[in-house]
Amino acid sequence: MQDSKPVQYSFTPRSLTRDGKPWMPTMGEFHYSRYPHRHWGRELAKMKAGGIDIVASYVLWIHHEEEEGKISFDGNLNIRQFVESAAGLGMLVFLRIGPWVHSEARNGGFPDWIVNRHYLPRSNDPAYLEDVRRFYEVIFRQVDGLFYKQGGPIIGVQIENEYAHAGGGLKGAEGEAHMRALTQMAKDIGYDVPYWTATGWGGAVTGGLLPVMGGYPEAPWDPRTAEIEPSANFVFSPQRNDHAIACDYGPGSSITFDPALYPYLTAELGSGLQATAHRRPVVTAKDVEALSVCKLGSGTSLLGYYMFHGGTNPIGRLSTFQESKATGYPNDLPVFTFDYGAPIGESGQIRGSYRKIRRLGMFLREFGDALSNMRTTFPPGNPENPSNFDALRHTQRDDGNGGYIFVNNYQRRHVMADHFGKSIEAVTEQGRVEFPPRDIRNGQCFFWPFNMPIGDAVLERATASPLCVLHRESGDIPVFYTDDEPAYQWKVPPKSGCVLTLSQADSSLAAKIKSSDGEHLLLWDGVCYQNDAGETLLEGPGAPTIRIWPALPQPPGGYTRLDDSDDFAVYALPQQSVSDHVSPKEIDRSPEETRYLLSLQYTGEMRGALLRVNGIFDEARLYVNNQFVNDYFYNGEDWVLDMERYGYPDQIELLLTPLRIDQQLYLDRWPDLPKGTACGLTSVELLPICIWRLPL
Repeated sequence: MQDSKPVQYSFTPRSLTRDGKPWMPTMGEFHYSRYPHRHWGRELAKMKAGGIDIVASYVLWIHHEEEEGKISFDGNLNIRQFVESAAGLGMLVFLRIGPWVHSEARNGGFPDWIVNRHYLPRSNDPAYLEDVRRFYEVIFRQVDGLFYKQGGPIIGVQIENEYAHAGGGLKGAEGEAHMRALTQMAKDIGYDVPYWTATGWGGAVTGGLLPVMGGYPEAPWDPRTAEIEPSANFVFSPQRNDHAIACDYGPGSSITFDPALYPYLTAELGSGLQATAHRRPVVTAKDVEALSVCKLGSGTSLLGYYMFHGGTNPIGRLSTFQESKATGYPNDLPVFTFDYGAPIGESGQIRGSYRKIRRLGMFLREFGDALSNMRTTFPPGNPENPSNFDALRHTQRDDGNGGYIFVNNYQRRHVMADHFGKSIEAVTEQGRVEFPPRDIRNGQCFFWPFNMPIGDAVLERATASPLCVLHRESGDIPVFYTDDEPAYQWKVPPKSGCVLTLSQADSSLAAKIKSSDGEHLLLWDGVCYQNDAGETLLEGPGAPTIRIWPALPQPPGGYTRLDDSDDFAVYALPQQSVSDHVSPKEIDRSPEETRYLLSLQYTGEMRGALLRVNGIFDEARLYVNNQFVNDYFYNGEDWVLDMERYGYPDQIELLLTPLRIDQQLYLDRWPDLPKGTACGLTSVELLPICIWRLPL
């Protein structure tokens, strides 16, 4: 918990503040009710290591009270345990209490009995407001004592979601009054937080709350099944609204609040997307990186990702809980999987987008507070039309002297023009800083600093992106990354006399660790994180071989130092034999479906086992002991399943339905279908997941 003198959180029109100073945290969404509670602590630790400072979560009413009066907070619904787990890791918490949350859930998260009441939900009907009050009260009782002023981690509450835009709601003055009524109700009950927020896109009303925005690389909810227009989230622009969010409910309207009064905050940057039956785009690591750089360059002072961690829908006693057309919603979604293509997937697996966000998170933890208060300038020639693939997209943020040039030459699914020998300059009241000419090629995105203080040093300019600073006894060591030849111009060089430059690939593998002589950089393709006991852990499919710079004073216990690699010390644990094995057997085939029986064998020393399924199909269903327990819509990516959740079964069944070329379906890339249809497995693999201590 906290000291006797708590930090004061507030905001200005430009940034969030902490004790009166600019503050730029990073936020990630993780729905506790969609993940096994026994692993919340581990997964939250992975989120924190991935750059996340604040964990946000919807509170889904239908999960807690499917049947009226039968409210549960057991197991995966134990919201108090979830918040306490975050607190134990030093993370802050944002609760999005609805009552309507959308969240790709049945009825937008409303229980059926609310929908079937005699009143209109999301209205000012006194009977509806009384039901909401009771829901707010029971949630409050679960988290009472965990609000920030009580010494807990909860610093924010979001009221409603997309109100007067998606799923209904009153518009104009009536809608504003409804939002204010819900907010006052929560405050009267006892909710007490520094930040009260509302989603602000698409014409949603905010009731005077702090508006949070969104931006997605694509739109799987779009009713069309063709390629859609280039996303405006890959340009630098003062426009905060993403018109594509929830466009299945209608075109996104302009914002209803005055942006001059509020900092530019985001809560739903699409670090993944949930597949729908008719549209299944795949978010790539490059999508997430470029979108994030564009939002930073456009002036945001909070990167909030949705979803940062995927999950699995629970199933109710009366119904399933996914959004579906049968319940009056625009899309059909999988019954169970809520993987979302997130940086951390449904089974805890790590995607490339995790590493890109972690890299930005390392930068923001070092330099983000200063960046958050910088003004944004959109220079002449910067295009705001995402269909302009020729002009160079760039912008500047500065404090009147120092700052950053942001460049994005990437547009999802389009080729951008190359810019050879391009000269870029920063312009402030203190003068101009000209960067050396560089070739800026299709797909590149980066940010370069100018007049940047780094401890006691001052960097005039650099043609490399800053990653972090290693704080060591010998002095601070700045770390940058680029695949081009870097150029550094110092006004005051670092006392250590050292600058470390990584490649793009290596910087995506980097994590900070600390030993007796200060901070080090660790490179590994697994995950490195600290648990609530302060232990440094490595999680991956086998015994780790890690690179560390500079070398540790001595090898960690149990590790052997191998030959150095590119000035990095290499340490390894002894490799162990792996006996995981899976044998698939086709047991039935018809024009409508194909069934497989999979026999599985597991490694004895593992901490988990992931089944990776690759094939061509429309929909896949998993059966364990003849019970339907998970499903997946084909999108060209592997389906990854955590076998620990199902008790490490020796046998499972997979049911696949055929993918047909004439389906009304959008895929980023269609597989080869020489017969016009396909339905079968290509490969299946069982991967052990091990967790190793790294004693430092």
